[in-house]
Parts: sequence; C-alpha cells; structure tokens
Amino acid sequence: MAADSIHGRAAEVIAEQHGKIVAHVAAAVDGRDPEGVHDMRVATRRLRAALKLFGPWLDPDALDRVAPSVRTLTRALGPVRELDVLRLRLAGLARSARPERALALECVDARLARRRGRARARMMARFAKVDLDRLDGRLRRLEGDLLRSAAEPRPETRGEDAASDAAPADVDAAHGDGPCDRPIAALLAAVAPELLDEARQVAEPALPEEVGAPQSAEALHAVRIAAKKLRYVLEIVAPYVGDDGAEVVRRLRALQDELGDFHDDTVLERAAGRGRSLLAAELRRLRAARRRVLTRDERAVRRAIAELHEGGFVGLLERALAAAGVDVAAAPDASAAAAAAGHGTES
Repeated sequence: MAADSIHGRAAEVIAEQHGKIVAHVAAAVDGRDPEGVHDMRVATRRLRAALKLFGPWLDPDALDRVAPSVRTLTRALGPVRELDVLRLRLAGLARSARPERALALECVDARLARRRGRARARMMARFAKVDLDRLDGRLRRLEGDLLRSAAEPRPETRGEDAASDAAPADVDAAHGDGPCDRPIAALLAAVAPELLDEARQVAEPALPEEVGAPQSAEALHAVRIAAKKLRYVLEIVAPYVGDDGAEVVRRLRALQDELGDFHDDTVLERAAGRGRSLLAAELRRLRAARRRVLTRDERAVRRAIAELHEGGFVGLLERALAAAGVDVAAAPDASAAAAAAGHGTES
C-alpha cells in the first residue's frame, strides 16, 4: 500500500527509479542492446519528474546535490536513444521493402550508424562527468532521510483539513534543515492546477485545420510533451486518485502510442531527406511514401485527441482529484503557490 504522506511517497518513488537506473547502467554503457539506453533514460526522466514534483517538500540542499547529475544523465542518453529508434524503424521498413528500397534504407541506416557512433562517444564523455557512486550514495541518503521523516509524528495542521497546508512555502522546517512532512492531500492540492492545465493541453490543443500543415508537427510535439509530463505525475499519484485516475492514465498511454508513431515517422522523414548517395532518386520516392505515412499518422493522432476531448478527459481527471479530496473549484487559486514553489515548466 502506498505511503500516506509526501515524504513517504517520495521515498518510495525515488527509490524505485534509483534502483532502475542502477539496474540498467551496465547495459547502457555496454551499448550493444538499444534497450539498455532506453530503460536507463526512462528511469532518469521519471526520477527527474519525481524530484520536481516533491521538490517543494524536500531539503533544498539535498535536491541540489542530486538533480543536476540526474539531468546530465538524461541529456547524455537522449541523442543515442533517438538514433536507436530511427534505426529500429528503418530495420522494420527494410524487412518488407523491395530490393532497391531496402538498399536505399541501408544507405540511410549507414549514415545514422556513423552519427550514433559519434553520439555514443559524446554520451560516454558526459557520463564521465557524473560520479555515479557519489550520486548513488546521495540518493540513498535522501531516501533514508525521507523515510525517517515519514516515520516521525507530523506536526498538527492548521484547521481541520490537511489540504489547507498545501502551499509548501508555508511549511516550517520541523525535521532537521528541510521542510517537514505533510499528508498526501497537500501534494494533490498543490499539483492539481498544473495537472488540469496539462490535461487541457493534451485534450484541447490548438491544431492547424489542415492535416499535414508545416505547423502540425510542432503543435503535436507540444501535445506529446504535455502528455508525457502528465502521465509521469499521474503514475506517481495513481494510488490516491482511484479508478478515474487509472482510466486517465490508460487513455494517455493510448494517445502516446499514436503520438510516438507520428513523432518517429517525422524524424525518419527528415533523416531520409538528409541521405546522400547515388540512390537519391529512390530516396526521394521513399520520402514521398513516408509523407503518406505521416499524413495517416497525423490523422490517427487527431482522431485520438478528439476522442479524449469528446470522452470528457479533463472532467474525468477533475473527478479523480475530487474523489481524492482536492477542492477542484479552488485549484486556480492554488496555481500561483504551486508555480512559486517550483512546479513551473521544466527546461
């Protein structure tokens, strides 16, 4: 059963993602299995999401000691993973392609392989700047401090509702040098405005009317980022928001699958466009075929977004938060406090 306090839940989530980073670092460094890089990258991104979410209730010095190193790992892994995805996509296309197209795909893949080699060298150089043993020790200490804080009696909250203490800026340092623990309701109340805003960005985006418009890829990329951020936080608070919260996550996953296909094909089309060989004519035909796929992908994404909107996606999240005790009607008033506490847009 999930912890009933902010520090308790933070310890659980940070320890889980910390363990996954440790478990996948050897495969990521080895480099032969693309999933090693992917799994470690996902773990670092989820850990960053957790540190951001719980940040206002953590010791600022402890946060400053771990957050930059985790961010460096994420950024080091990113370029290699993106090239791995492209090459996997090309391999899938080549398996069913006629010979001349398979040869064109091989040409593009060879170019990407050289780029991956350079990206991997840069990744290892950035890894060398992070003392993984020191990061491991600091994360363990942070987890231990949070568990000890969660085990101590919490100070009495002002008023009858623990959520009234939602604003982290009003929390006194009661345990050591860091903010004291609070009931999980305080976290939900503080983060609700951002969750609802991101849900609207996902289900009610402003998209160009024309499918295939140059601005579509950029607009749908913004939807993809909002969906990813929303899902990371919702998965952390899932134990507290009931069946409606689980349904929101399920719908997000389905949309992310569509968005992922569109994103991968967008990047692949650009990669094919940069190919250089005597097979340029076949590459041009390949690009024309990929544009048709992109149009199909974009239509699928637009349908998925429309289904979220028509299915009351934002309302479903509002009901989940309300069932967890959050005063959804007062959420806009809590937004400024949450942003001031560090819940703003992450770079």
